[in-house]
Amino acid sequence: MFRGEVRGLRRVKQITTYDQPEMVAAWRRASASRTSYLAGSTARMLDLARIAPGHRVLVVGAGIGEEALVAATRVGTAGEVVATDASAAMIAEATRSVAREKVANVRCLVMDAQHLQFRPRTFDAVISRNALMFIPDLARALAEMNRVLKSKGRIAATVWASARRNPRLSGPLEAARALGVDVPPTATFRFALRLGAPSLLATALRGAGYSDVVVERWPVVARYDTVNAAVLEAMDHTGTRELMELLSHDSERRMSRSLAQRWQKYAGRGGVNLPGEQLVAAGAKSA
Repeated sequence: MFRGEVRGLRRVKQITTYDQPEMVAAWRRASASRTSYLAGSTARMLDLARIAPGHRVLVVGAGIGEEALVAATRVGTAGEVVATDASAAMIAEATRSVAREKVANVRCLVMDAQHLQFRPRTFDAVISRNALMFIPDLARALAEMNRVLKSKGRIAATVWASARRNPRLSGPLEAARALGVDVPPTATFRFALRLGAPSLLATALRGAGYSDVVVERWPVVARYDTVNAAVLEAMDHTGTRELMELLSHDSERRMSRSLAQRWQKYAGRGGVNLPGEQLVAAGAKSA
């Protein structure tokens, strides 16, 4: 059920940021922080997917496997979670995470979301946390997810809302521009924010054949002890580092100082609370 491009959303090139070993290492270092501020939206995504004991669940864009492990607790020992990602480096780390946690009902596979290597009607649910915006041909990928869903199976996903609602992501972009950088359309953080309009996500899901589509706004807050801690985590992200490479000189000092100035307003007695917003979307496979 492939219906071509999503109206209002252009196709993009395959992003390679998440293939880089340094990005995987940074992703691992930020895991506890990310797990904390995404806990609410992740739980809501699983709720909307209606994951239950015994279900088979496909994770698209699993990264290092954090949401796959959460889903595994819901399906129980009678169920199975298959975590997929186009990045072999991320899946290697996810495999290590599953082994460390001694979870027996999670499999990790390198797989392109645009070409899912499963038979039709294999899964009860498909989930995707903060990955849809990075898929070059989103319409094809959503159609593939529909194909592998069982009758009345469900899809649920999260993406980042608009730039103005997510200073953690827009901050490095704004800082780079203020420092004279002509930010390319292929910048990781620009990709990360490209599904920020609820109508885009709803249209994409309906176009891929899903019914009963809902898109909810979900607030998230990233908490840090100090502004410096927030800046250090941002500077560790390869998306920020690719922007710094476009600066003419003294890039690290200039970027970190600019971010600190932008985020100082979120500091208080209890630390730093960087606000954000996710869109949590879901739909059902039409009969």
